[in-house]
Amino acid sequence: LHKEYRRQRQMCIRDRNYVTRAKLSKVTAAIDPVKLAMADFMQGNNGAPPDSADPWTTLGLASGGPTLVPEVSAINIDAGVAGSGGAAGTGGAIKATLANIGPGFDGIVVSWTPSQTANQTVITWTVSCSATTTSASNMTKVFGPNTGC
Repeated sequence: LHKEYRRQRQMCIRDRNYVTRAKLSKVTAAIDPVKLAMADFMQGNNGAPPDSADPWTTLGLASGGPTLVPEVSAINIDAGVAGSGGAAGTGGAIKATLANIGPGFDGIVVSWTPSQTANQTVITWTVSCSATTTSASNMTKVFGPNTGC
């Protein structure tokens, strides 16, 4: 009986991790169009992210931002700072507030910060989180290693 109970418990834990990762993947899917629009904008503006009060229309997206999925309660973009003297701009982090994922995840803000060397076409995204969670392995598997989540 003990072995059967333990096996069932391990299966439940495994299933719970699968559901959590599936929900976190929806966060990534919601952010991908914003990252693409940001990359396109930065490449056309010498690596500078948008610095306007309404970054959505500057990026060519609908005013008010993208449609939210249940796992994201808000998506925001930090205002960018244009570079000078051929230097790339800074800022422009895309921030998603997690929701409806589960205890330890809801309310965490995941940030994707772009960086591009002036006159280059490659944009690197650094992912960070406002807090760590007890299930960091799920965050790492979805958002990548060295995220600090």
